Amino acid sequence: LLGTANSVLYSRGATVGAVQGAIVRLGAQATRDILFQASYATALLGDAEARGFLEERFVHSGLAARVARMLAPRFDVSGDTAYVCGLLHDVGEARCARVAVRAFKEGWDDSVLAAIERLHCQAGGDLAVRWRLPAEIERVARHHHDGAPEDPLVRVVAVADQLAELHAGGGLDEGLPVLAERFG
Repeated sequence: LLGTANSVLYSRGATVGAVQGAIVRLGAQATRDILFQASYATALLGDAEARGFLEERFVHSGLAARVARMLAPRFDVSGDTAYVCGLLHDVGEARCARVAVRAFKEGWDDSVLAAIERLHCQAGGDLAVRWRLPAEIERVARHHHDGAPEDPLVRVVAVADQLAELHAGGGLDEGLPVLAERFG
């Protein structure tokens, strides 16, 4: 919180030295976002063997969360809800990665990564239920790869997920027309 409050983005020339001052400077929304990300990172990045994969996916989820918040008004969805759902939409990947670390101690190949991709939605939905997360997080985790979902919240996170993937792969220019056609 202190680092972010004293960053170029938030600093007003005066350094904040106390957490309370940082919270005041950042505001409730940014403070909550930072705490969500820190909590999620702590839960997600526990396995050293899968750290590179999980860090990459954590960065993806953070970007998807920010994009989901920006897109939310266009879909008549709460920006805060879209942010949290965007942050947690791929939580099943972390669960699958932890299982893979135990099952494939000699290392992962493309088939393990394909299995994680194929199973992460079911695993994420099941994990959300087990953790007693809100139903909308469970729906998003379970259905964000279901084509063009009708549920506006799932739809906004699906679009944000695809935009974050396109950004990471450098294919925004080619991918945007496809997304526009697919999701309207």
